Amino acid sequence: MQILPLLIFMAFSLPVRGNSLETLSIHNGVNLKIFTVSDLKKMRGTKTVTVDNDPAYPQQKMTYLAAPVSELFSGVNFDSDRIIEFKCLDGFSGPIDAKRLLKNSPDSSKAFIAFEVLNSPWPKLKPSSEATAGPFYLIWDRPELSKIVTEEWPYQLKELNLRGKFDEHYPNLTPKLEKFRRGFEVFRTNCLPCHKLNQQGHGTLGPDLNHPYSPTEYMGEIFLPMLIRDPQSLRKFPNSKMPAFSKKDLPDSDLNALIQYLSHMARTRHDTKL
Repeated sequence: MQILPLLIFMAFSLPVRGNSLETLSIHNGVNLKIFTVSDLKKMRGTKTVTVDNDPAYPQQKMTYLAAPVSELFSGVNFDSDRIIEFKCLDGFSGPIDAKRLLKNSPDSSKAFIAFEVLNSPWPKLKPSSEATAGPFYLIWDRPELSKIVTEEWPYQLKELNLRGKFDEHYPNLTPKLEKFRRGFEVFRTNCLPCHKLNQQGHGTLGPDLNHPYSPTEYMGEIFLPMLIRDPQSLRKFPNSKMPAFSKKDLPDSDLNALIQYLSHMARTRHDTKL
């Protein structure tokens, strides 16, 4: 007698991919706002955006219905040197400079939130999984203008949170010397979304890269670059979530700067309060 009502309750309680029950949380520094797919459809500036080589769907041309990120933070005044931190369902999480994410000029890339519509589901990310890049996906119109990198396209997005200045929010990540600043910038863009360092950061897909030891200490400056370029070339692990970073995505100069930064952080680890 009670089974049928229970099943009906469960059916209406479960979220359905791509419908208005799924929500995106936006904390704009003043209050928390919750947006549904229906809200984004009605937002000013919502339009169709075509991505020629989609990071979530490599070698594919994708077309999305998407709302401008700048509209999600409209009406809020804050310093442009603050960061906006994204969080995804799979544990991918990292910061993007607010001025980069909210810029709205014809000579720069423009950020949008693509949303999955109920009757038009996106392709599966992998043949072995039902998961898609939805329900929300941060995409860029004309990404080449601002040199947007792959790690700045978080999919399965669930939150965008306005934070303070990067160095104030993550003090244990800042290098002691200015000459390691370039490697630090490479790290915060490409590595921080998956890895912590000195126990700071929100990414949970990979290990801390300086605590208790740095990979420069146990892998050295020969094998670590191999791992970054192609994880499978160093150790066969089909279930690894770490992507390969090609020379197009990460030039040799940036890779070398990253290794130098990680080595520097390993040498100064005892100076960091953990």
